[in-house]
Amino acid sequence: METYGEDGWIFNWEVFIIKRILTGLLIGVVILVTASVAFADQPINLIVNSQAVQCEVPPQIINGRTMVPISAAAQALGCQVSWDGSTKTVSITSSGGSGTQAPPIQYYFPRAGQQPDVQLISVINAANSTLDIAIYSLTKDNIVQAIAAAEARGVTVRIITDKSESETDSQSQALKSLKADGIPIKINSHRGLMHMKVTIADSSTVTTGSYNYTNEATYENDEVLVIIHNATVAQGFDTEFQNMWNDNQNFVDYQ
Repeated sequence: METYGEDGWIFNWEVFIIKRILTGLLIGVVILVTASVAFADQPINLIVNSQAVQCEVPPQIINGRTMVPISAAAQALGCQVSWDGSTKTVSITSSGGSGTQAPPIQYYFPRAGQQPDVQLISVINAANSTLDIAIYSLTKDNIVQAIAAAEARGVTVRIITDKSESETDSQSQALKSLKADGIPIKINSHRGLMHMKVTIADSSTVTTGSYNYTNEATYENDEVLVIIHNATVAQGFDTEFQNMWNDNQNFVDYQ
């Protein structure tokens, strides 16, 4: 129904009434959602880029504000988080540096001259807290040195490798050196191979692919190293690593 106002403008009463009804409904929905969040017993979910993120400390509502752990959110975005206790400062750095976030997936082919060892070492060097490595063959000196350096600066390092490979002269030398640095190492005792090629840094970045940490894989073979900057994916890999590490029947301490 349309009428003319004093200023000559057409006034549509039906549209006015519908808008009033919708406004009332929206207010009701906002109040309902607010009440549901405030009083719900179920945990609050953190979703980053459509991916659910598991948090050691779950999001909480405190004094009407939704509080989210910054470390989990930042790492899910491929960033590194560090804490300086002396200055009471939290620093967040994107993987690309200078405020530029690295692509979520990167890949490097050694025979194309893309230096997978250098790329892998950059991931190892960026680790702040944890470094879990499951690798079939580990003999390349600069990678071994980067792992030792990570442990030396306070990163918690764990290594799982293959039993048969651990018995070769070159790998045995590398493993004994790392073990002497205080790094715990396990090997498989099951009949199959421990054939993974995985490094997980801070449960936020994971490397995988066919690339073994050897000179042959770096300079001679057709291989690929894949780096994934995604906390959800990295945590999935870390869960499997943890299952292997805790499986004392199929994995034993390297002697």
